[in-house]
Order: sequence, then structure tokens, then C-alpha cells
Amino acid sequence: MAQKLDDQTLALLKGLQLQGASGLALELISPQLDGIPDPNARLKFASILFDMMHIGGRYSDAADPIRQELALYPANAEVRSPLLLPLKIRFIHHQMFYRPVTELWPQMLDLLNCCDRTQDPESYGDILFMLGGNLGTLRGNYEEARQFLWL
Repeated sequence: MAQKLDDQTLALLKGLQLQGASGLALELISPQLDGIPDPNARLKFASILFDMMHIGGRYSDAADPIRQELALYPANAEVRSPLLLPLKIRFIHHQMFYRPVTELWPQMLDLLNCCDRTQDPESYGDILFMLGGNLGTLRGNYEEARQFLWL
């Protein structure tokens, strides 16, 4: 029953977003995040909130739901969770626009070392291409960036 409700809620959010009513969807789920007891559902909704805020141009607020959720896990928490790893990837990607690349590069390498390319090829690809390629380019080391883009 709870899964059905979750699917219905996600369908409602998607529908609102497709109709251009992201603001309304944000108002509906932002205050609800703290009241979601299931950690996987919380991570999923934090990811949705981030995407909606980011797409809606609310860049300064977009990382808040991610920070809030990541604060619930120890820094050395198992990142192989199917929802925690993508949230960490989004957070590093978001920080690319305002944090020094030298600070983010080791974080990206840590995520890459934690990700099993056979078990989670999507996250592995996101780390390689979205983070490795972009951060390598931002570092000004195009050969290094190419290494990530051609793996």
C-alpha cells in the first residue's frame, strides 16, 4: 500500500512538473520531507526537490534538501545505496559552479572508487562523464578529462 501511495505521489509530481507547475509541486513536498519516515523515500524526494529547484532557477536553495539528507548519514556511510550515491553525485555536480575544483576532484575520485561499474553502470557513468569529464576540463587538464570521457 505504501509503495502504491509513493507511486501515486511521484506521478502527481511528474504531472505538475510537465504542466509547468513545479512551484506548486515544491510547495506540496518541501514541508513533507521531514515527515517521511522511510529513508529511501526521503532520498528519492530530496532528489526530486533538488531537480525541481535547480530547473526552476532556485540554485541557492537547490542543494538544501541534499545537504539535509546527507547530514543524516556519517561521512563514511556506505554510498552504494541506489539512492544515496546519485544524491552525492548531484551534490558534487551542483558544487562545480561555486566550489574550487581542487576540493571536488578528490571527492569525485572517492565516489568513483566506491562505485561498482558492473552493479551500478548508470552511476559509474555519471561519475565518469558528468563529474570526471567536467572537473578535468575545469582543471584545465584536457588530457585528464579525455581519459574519463573515453573509458
